[in-house]
Amino acid sequence: MKKIFTRLLIIFALFTICGCSMNSKNKITYKEDYGYEKRDNVTYKFIGESEHFAFETGKVYYGDNDERYIYLDNFKVLKKVKNEKDLDEYKIDLRFNNDSMFSNEMAKVKGRSFDQILKDFSLEESGIKNDKEEDAFTRTDKLDFKSSIKLEIKYCYKNKKCETEILKIKYVEVN
Repeated sequence: MKKIFTRLLIIFALFTICGCSMNSKNKITYKEDYGYEKRDNVTYKFIGESEHFAFETGKVYYGDNDERYIYLDNFKVLKKVKNEKDLDEYKIDLRFNNDSMFSNEMAKVKGRSFDQILKDFSLEESGIKNDKEEDAFTRTDKLDFKSSIKLEIKYCYKNKKCETEILKIKYVEVN
């Protein structure tokens, strides 16, 4: 009886160790990274996560003279989508107050994996709020940013069935 208990304990410990190491591989933590511009006084830092996808670098800056800057990078796949080989199109859509930053067009997968698509994707936008040229991002301010941002990843299969995942945004402390 003691041998059986010892063996079961060892098996349980191995499953626990294997399970923990697999979960830590998909753990999302903030990565400090920079695009073309390096901003020191970042207003918010954040990460995003959905069932299948995540990003580990998100930062926004609201500065003097109505200057704005947003940077998203370090996207990755947390869990493979079903039937990935049958994917046809995708769209990564950043929205503010339900107003899209991008066109409504879908991009073709063209045999690439979502891992590669997301590794190649980053977003960096800057602008100044003025009356002549506004977009979804420049219409925001630091008071409504957290309630207005939404990032969606939509993917469609060759049979035209589509799925949309909204990445849940989590804010990290700005140093």
